[in-house]
Amino acid sequence: MPGWYTLGGMLIALPTDDGHTIAPHLSKATAFDLYDVIWPAPTSVPSPSRRRRHGRAVEPVPSAPGRTTLVGRRHPERPKGVGPGGGCGGHSERGSVHHESAIRVLTGVDAVICRNLGLGLLRDLEFLGVDVYPCALDSIEEALDLFARGQLAADYMRVCRCGR
Repeated sequence: MPGWYTLGGMLIALPTDDGHTIAPHLSKATAFDLYDVIWPAPTSVPSPSRRRRHGRAVEPVPSAPGRTTLVGRRHPERPKGVGPGGGCGGHSERGSVHHESAIRVLTGVDAVICRNLGLGLLRDLEFLGVDVYPCALDSIEEALDLFARGQLAADYMRVCRCGR
């Protein structure tokens, strides 16, 4: 597609139970919808002072919102008798199963947009190089729109710190 580029094949995952809203807790979702996000090629190169921030290179800001396309859905595999749902799993064996199944499903994605997740899962995803965006939004469409515009801010107060 001329004039458009992907940021390293940006694959975004959103946990969902119904395909329209973001599930209340990342590791308890029944499915993860996968979206490909592409942005228009920048029309100008930022000045040298804007190219680096805090000693790190900064990507040019897109000149227009990105395009999002649903490319698939992944379902976590859990042992028989362990279903989705519920609140925080804490240190329980059930919480550990949810955590591990979420890691398996999310391996290979570039970013995750979610409502709530545990601190252990956040750390593991960051270790795998997955950017995590906890937010208060319910609507998948609204979250994707803000992400594609570069306006989705991560709210780390939505991270559960009780265990896993």
